[in-house]
Amino acid sequence: MAALPEAVDLDADILNRTPSGWPLATKPPVLTCSLGPERRLYRFRQGAHGTETGNVLWPASRLLSRYVEQHCSDFSGRSVLELGAGCALAGVTAAACGARVVLTDREAVGKTLTLYNCEAALLTGFPAPGSLSVSILDWCDHDTWLREHGVCWDWVLVADCVYHQQHDYTHLLALAQLLSALIHQPQPPRVLFSSQERDPVARHAFFGALASHHLSVSTRSLCQLQDEGLDIGIGQHTSTELWWVTADRTLVAAPAEEIRVIIMSS
Repeated sequence: MAALPEAVDLDADILNRTPSGWPLATKPPVLTCSLGPERRLYRFRQGAHGTETGNVLWPASRLLSRYVEQHCSDFSGRSVLELGAGCALAGVTAAACGARVVLTDREAVGKTLTLYNCEAALLTGFPAPGSLSVSILDWCDHDTWLREHGVCWDWVLVADCVYHQQHDYTHLLALAQLLSALIHQPQPPRVLFSSQERDPVARHAFFGALASHHLSVSTRSLCQLQDEGLDIGIGQHTSTELWWVTADRTLVAAPAEEIRVIIMSS
């Protein structure tokens, strides 16, 4: 693997983002930060240009990473699945805490940023028994992947994946279905999202899709997280939250097909 170019501090870079979280630089820089109890220095490559969401390491990813670090002992020795990993900060942080992590993303990203940052993190290393690998996972075709990799995980992490794709929200239906397969198990994983509010329709559609699978969401705002002692460090991105997704068999919700119609007409 070619040597990474000179990097800039991740937290300093995030503090200088636009309110929506976009980098100010036309070409997003390589970012660096110390993670885990051993404070090893990891580097994260971003895309060649910042005009695509998958090319950027977002403030919500840093919030999720900080939560993992604050609860490092809860991740040590655990199996962790990161969905829509992108630049893979959350997953690398979990591995730096000693977790066994599988990073997943769709093929286009999985062969570039996710894999590149995984390889860079492996060169830095992890405390035992931490490990890191990459796998291609298409949310719309997840059955085969689950048969090969299993449905039993200790943690599922998702950073800033609730948004529209050219005003198409069908990927959120697929994500809700995937989470249902993972959560409705005898020993369900703890599922933790970080998300920055940019698209209320996407949030509404996703929460509705979750409810159709008898999954509920509890949210924690930045103020609540700060009251709990979490070091936020993401500047002006005040609409960022953490979401916990859990099973709720008592939930009465619209059928999945009705949610689909609502999304298509939004």
